[in-house]
Amino acid sequence: MPQDISDLYLKDSTFPDYDPNRIENTNFQDVIVSKVEMILLTNQGECTDPNFGANIPKYLWQTKFSSSAIQQEIINQFIKYIPELSPSDYTVNVYILPGQFQDIGVVQISLGIAQISVLYQ
Repeated sequence: MPQDISDLYLKDSTFPDYDPNRIENTNFQDVIVSKVEMILLTNQGECTDPNFGANIPKYLWQTKFSSSAIQQEIINQFIKYIPELSPSDYTVNVYILPGQFQDIGVVQISLGIAQISVLYQ
């Protein structure tokens, strides 16, 4: 795994291990986890690259959108925006549960270096 990697530190103050004095991620695990979180929490068009983001909230408002389509979108984003990972480095599972006003999405990412779960409602 690459050792000379860095990225901006973007953790929110609500994260348990938030460090207000940190401005940069300098280890591989933190950079990759940060990139994954950015992809999962961004809709396309919300940043300077209009194609960046998994669009999960948008998909949950649409009808008849399968969990496999969302899963594939996440994988496509990883391939394009996290070149440090190969497809064998992670698994992506997406579950859609019926909600009262919109569906509820559960995304679970398993990396060899971390586990990430996001609930969209």
